Amino acid sequence: GSEWEALDWSDMTAPQRDAWGVVGWSAESWSGQKDSPACEGKSWQSLSPKERAAATALGFSAQTW
Repeated sequence: GSEWEALDWSDMTAPQRDAWGVVGWSAESWSGQKDSPACEGKSWQSLSPKERAAATALGFSAQTW
């Protein structure tokens, strides 16, 4: 969701950063210093079970991913 866009990487909790890491994000990609991860363009169905679990923990669903 868009609430994430307002947060800096350092503002997130460690579990949140870990979950974003599972779906390919890092401090550098989050801040725009590196390209967005490949998962950014993936459909919910093409995410791995681990990626889906991380996205779910971050508040995403098939409808909001």
